[in-house]
Amino acid sequence: MHLIDSHCHLDAPEFDGDRDAMLARARAAGVAAMVVPAITAASWPALRQACASDAALHPAYGLHPMFLAEHRPAHLDELRTWLEHGKPCAVGECGLDFFVDGLDATAQRHYFEKQLQLA
Repeated sequence: MHLIDSHCHLDAPEFDGDRDAMLARARAAGVAAMVVPAITAASWPALRQACASDAALHPAYGLHPMFLAEHRPAHLDELRTWLEHGKPCAVGECGLDFFVDGLDATAQRHYFEKQLQLA
């Protein structure tokens, strides 16, 4: 059986020292592919680089709702370009996150709806 990890942040710097070893362990456990979702526009280049390092890694570009303070309206235009040319498998990470208190629900909905339109 081949498994797909639908959500792993292997682009995170914490994996820089052992990303290859972690991928080898995942393959040994039957994981054939992994979706690596972005969290902010600033994370897209590192995400692309990490996914380019191994054919089993598939990027998803998006704007995570927990990082509203880092998102700008212009990022939605940039996201369109990344989605058109970055060969993603999905739009993500996106959604509505009410787990953390104090996040602006209206802003979350705005970014979520815009990302749905791009998808």
